[in-house]
Amino acid sequence: MAAVVAAVPTLVGELLVRVLDRIAELLLFVANLRRRRQRVEPTRDPLLLMPAVALAEAIRHGRITSEAVIQAYQRRVREVDPLVNAVVDERFEAALEDARAADQLVRQTASPEELERTKPLLGVPFITKNSVMVRGLLVDAGLPAWRGQRADRDAEAIALLRDAGAIPVATTNTPELCLWTESFNKLYGRTHNPHDTRRTAGGSSGGEGSLLSAAGALLGVGTDIGGSIRLPSTYCGTFGHMTTPGIQEWPTVMLKAEVPVSVLSVCEPRIWLFAHHDAGVLSCRLRSPLQV
Repeated sequence: MAAVVAAVPTLVGELLVRVLDRIAELLLFVANLRRRRQRVEPTRDPLLLMPAVALAEAIRHGRITSEAVIQAYQRRVREVDPLVNAVVDERFEAALEDARAADQLVRQTASPEELERTKPLLGVPFITKNSVMVRGLLVDAGLPAWRGQRADRDAEAIALLRDAGAIPVATTNTPELCLWTESFNKLYGRTHNPHDTRRTAGGSSGGEGSLLSAAGALLGVGTDIGGSIRLPSTYCGTFGHMTTPGIQEWPTVMLKAEVPVSVLSVCEPRIWLFAHHDAGVLSCRLRSPLQV
């Protein structure tokens, strides 16, 4: 009997938490009824639907120009970002210069196989989050105290991707210091889910998850400690891969400190092809030089 009496406060507390949870759900449901649902319309541009590996191959063989790819993603970002609020900073004009240089390299190189060996991602655009250093772009992690801070160099992961021929085009929204499960901060506001803008895109790599899901980007570099890749991937319907700790060394991404990097990638059908290229299942590893 004494044990039952002692358990009563715990049971009452659990019941109260459940009741409050249901009340909160009801209030949020009612609040959402007053907001009009908006969603990003699927893209009809075939360039935006190509897997990263197939796109890189087409660029190497001269069937598609990297410049056309960058322009296609630039148009898509301008179309979808007013709805999802994912992009913090971009370098599309500089990316177009990089793309023209990539196309020139293709014309000057006799062997696509040589390019595949030395520049496996030549001309392929990618994004990252606003806590990863991309030379010249904002890197304030949504923190008002760091407003306006720009990266003076590339993070190691970004440098490796550049060495492989990939082209950074934008940095995306995160919560302050990447320390929350949705992407909201006082500098750039809230990032929305492209499937229903009333709902969250998750965090902390929510800007990436949202933009990737909206076909505004092909692949991205993210970080994950407590779900920062996995949550946006789940909420937005993209594929996110967080590496298993200890199985290999990974390059770092840098802000005020160095932290491990994982890869936040593209919508499921495309990342499956990217990750399984040359039978290297889940082989999205960053090595020096980068091999995919």
